[in-house]
Amino acid sequence: MSTDRPIVVGIDGTMEARDAARWSAAEAMRRGAPVLLLHAMVPGDYAGTSHKKPEKLASDWLEQAAADVRAVWPGAPVSARLCDGPAEAELVHQSTHAALVVIGTRGFGRPLESLTDSPAITIARHVECPLVTVPHDRPAPPDGAVVVGVDGSSVSEQATGFAFEEAKLRHCPLVAVHTWSDVALEDDHAVARRVGSWQRIREEEKLLLADRLAGWQRKYPDVHVLRVVTQDRPVRSLLEHAAGAQLLVVGSRGRGGYEGMLLGSTSQALLYSCPCPLAVVRHTR
Repeated sequence: MSTDRPIVVGIDGTMEARDAARWSAAEAMRRGAPVLLLHAMVPGDYAGTSHKKPEKLASDWLEQAAADVRAVWPGAPVSARLCDGPAEAELVHQSTHAALVVIGTRGFGRPLESLTDSPAITIARHVECPLVTVPHDRPAPPDGAVVVGVDGSSVSEQATGFAFEEAKLRHCPLVAVHTWSDVALEDDHAVARRVGSWQRIREEEKLLLADRLAGWQRKYPDVHVLRVVTQDRPVRSLLEHAAGAQLLVVGSRGRGGYEGMLLGSTSQALLYSCPCPLAVVRHTR
C-alpha cells in the first residue's frame, strides 16, 4: 500500500506531540505515506516557555519531531510547516487532503481532561479524514489487536472498513465489539418481564453484528475477526477491550446520533479516557 496523502501531525512542543510523531512514523511506514509535521503559531502561546524567539522555538520543536520520525523510519519522507494559528483550524484545513490527522492527548499545551471543548474534540467535530489521538507514554503492544465499535450506523460502517484496513496493515486480529442494553428507567415489574426476552435480543444483536461484518470479511479474508456482543454501555465495553490493543476505532457518532450531529457521546467520552491510540472516523460521502 502506498499513498501520496500525508499523515498530518500537530506539533506543540509537548512530549505527547512527540509520541504522536513517533506513532505517525510507524503508521506512515506501513502505508508508504509521507509525514507532514505542522505547528501553528499563535501570539501569546509562548510566554514563559523559553528565552528563544517564538519562530526559533517552533522551528526547534519541528526539528525534534522530525528526528523522532526518522528514528522510527530512517529515510522517512517527512516535511515540516509553520503556519499561523489557531492550530485546530489549520489541522482541519489540512485534513481535506490528508490520510490521517494525528495529535497527542494533551493538545497544544493543554490537558485534554481539563477542557469541555478541547482541541481534540474541536478537531474531531470537523476533520475530513480520520483523527487519531495518541496517549502519552503508553506504547501499544505489537501483538495487540485492532478493536472497532460496531453499532450498525453508516458512520460505524466506515469505521469498520478503516479498522479492517488497519488490521491488515498490522497483520493482527480485529476485535469487533457490539453492545446493547435494555431500555433504562423501567420499574422492577417491567424489567422482570423483559428478562425472558434478553436472550432473544442477544441472538438478534449477534446476527446484526455478523451482517455488518460479512462484506468486510469477504474483502479482507486474511484478517482474523473476533466478534464480541455484550449487554453493556458502549464506552465501558470499548475501554475494556482497548486495554492492550494497538488501536481502537470508532465512528464520530453512532446509531443514537441525529443527522447533522458532529460528535457523539461515545466518541467524545473515549477521547478523554482511551488507554491506547484512538481513531475517530467521520462519515464522508
